[in-house]
Amino acid sequence: MNFLVDAHVFDGSYQGTRTYIKGLYTELIKLSPDTTFFFIAGDTDSLIEEFGTHSNAKFVSLKFGKILRLLVEIPFIIWKYKIDYAHFQYVVPPIKNCKQIVTIHDILFKDYPSYFPLQYRIINDFLFKISAKRADVIFTVSDYSKERISFHYKIPDQLIGVTKNGIVDPTYTKQDDIDIRIKYKLTRFILYVSRVEPRKNHQTLLRAYKELKLWESNYQLVFVGKRDFLFKTLDKEINNCPPECRSQVYHFDNVKDDELRAFYKQADLFVYPSIAEGFGIPPIEALSFGLPTLCSNATAMSNFTFLGTDLFDSTNVEELKKKILHKLIHVDPERQLSLKQFVINQYSWKKSAECFLIHLNEEKNRTNYQKY
Repeated sequence: MNFLVDAHVFDGSYQGTRTYIKGLYTELIKLSPDTTFFFIAGDTDSLIEEFGTHSNAKFVSLKFGKILRLLVEIPFIIWKYKIDYAHFQYVVPPIKNCKQIVTIHDILFKDYPSYFPLQYRIINDFLFKISAKRADVIFTVSDYSKERISFHYKIPDQLIGVTKNGIVDPTYTKQDDIDIRIKYKLTRFILYVSRVEPRKNHQTLLRAYKELKLWESNYQLVFVGKRDFLFKTLDKEINNCPPECRSQVYHFDNVKDDELRAFYKQADLFVYPSIAEGFGIPPIEALSFGLPTLCSNATAMSNFTFLGTDLFDSTNVEELKKKILHKLIHVDPERQLSLKQFVINQYSWKKSAECFLIHLNEEKNRTNYQKY
C-alpha cells in the first residue's frame, strides 16, 4: 500500500500538528513495514532529519504555495505515485483521486467564537466541515474533540477515531547539555508553554504571579511560545505590573525542541491556565519530566482526571493563587514520580499509531462490506 502524508507544516515554525505527524508516523513506519510512506513538504532535508532514512519512507518535494498545492500539485503526486491513502491535517484537497484521511485536531472556534477572528471562523468552519464530510477516515486527538466534531458536523461518533497526542521518551535528550538558568540568567521559575493568543489565558497566570509577589521570593515567570494572533491584553497586563515584577517576566519565542525540554526539566512549577483546548499536550509533557504541574480543568483538559486536585478553574485567579503557593511549598516526589510513569505509559505515540491502524482497518472492512 502507498500512503501519502501531507507534511508541509514542517516548512514552518514548531506547532502541534508538526508534533502529531512526527510522533504518529515515526511509529507507523515501524509498525507497517509493507506500507510505503510518501512524505511531502517544501524542505525534504528537514523531513529526512526528522524521520531518518527507512526503506519504506520516501520524501517528495513540494514546489507551490497553499492554493496550487491543494488544487494541482498534490493530486498530481497522488496520481504519479499511485497513492492508496492520503493523510491531511484539517483540510483535504478539492480533487479526490484516492482515499482521504483527515485529522481535525479541534473546532474550538465553534464553541468559543469570541477567541477567534470572524474571518478565521467563517473560512475554517466551511473548510473543516467539507473536509470531514468528504474524507473516508476521520481522526481527532481527544474524546472531547470527537464529541464536539460529531455534534457540530453531524457525523456519527463511531466514524471518528481518536489518536491521542503522545510524548517523546524523556529519559535521555540533548537538553542535558543545556543549562537554561545560566543561559537566560534565571533563578527559580514558573513555566507556561503555549502559543500566545486570547484563549490561552496568560494574563490570569500573570495576575496570580503579580498578586502573590513571587519575584520577592526569587521566582521568575517564563512564557515559551509563538504569538499567533494580535493580542494586546497580555502586553497591557505586563505594563501594569510594577517595575520589579515586570523585570522578572520572560517570554521566549520559537524555542527549539532540545531547549524546550531543558525548560521542562529545570523549571520549579508548570502552570497551564488555558480556557479551551482540543487536547492540551504541554501539561502532559511537563509531567513526563517529573515537573510539578497545575492544569486548567476546561474542555479537553477535563479528561486529565488523574491530576485530581492539581486541576483548577482557569477563570478563578484566587483558586490559582492558592494552588500555586501550595505547590511551591509542598512538593511530593513520590506523587510526581507516579504521575510521570502514568503519562509515559498512557500517552505514547505507539499506542496512538496502533489506534490509527485499527480505525483504518475498520474503514476498510466497512468499504468491503458495502461492496457486497
